[in-house]
Amino acid sequence: MGKITYWKKSHRATVYPHLELEQRSYTQEEMRDLVEKLKVTLPELNIHIYNQSTYCYELNGPWNVCFSVQEKHDPKKKIKISYTYIIRSCDDFNKTFGCPLFFPALSALFQLGRVNEQTTVLTKELNEPLFNMIESKLMELMPNAKKVDYFDT
Repeated sequence: MGKITYWKKSHRATVYPHLELEQRSYTQEEMRDLVEKLKVTLPELNIHIYNQSTYCYELNGPWNVCFSVQEKHDPKKKIKISYTYIIRSCDDFNKTFGCPLFFPALSALFQLGRVNEQTTVLTKELNEPLFNMIESKLMELMPNAKKVDYFDT
């Protein structure tokens, strides 16, 4: 069995390991319920949950739930930063993960002025307080969760 430190779905979407939430593969409904609980328990974070298969082509299907956490970055400029994260199931290894998601195409649209929100991946390096809040709440909601730095292949 091999290991990878990130999963490149395409040149446009990369998924990073962060939390192994459960030793079983969740259904779309179970993943959505988990993110809804996260949203309810952290209302100050303005969590947006994407409908199935609406975030990007690479994430189409019932194997994931994508969400973003928004924050105002600069009150003077009213720039918003949206950090992306997914809950994903893995039928091959019978596991469910929490994963930062990087989709650079949306950042490029911001740079071109086509969207008014900077979108980036939710990592400890980019926003440690926000990352820690999501991590600790997911681990509270999923007491058997453990931190991981690889996916099985």
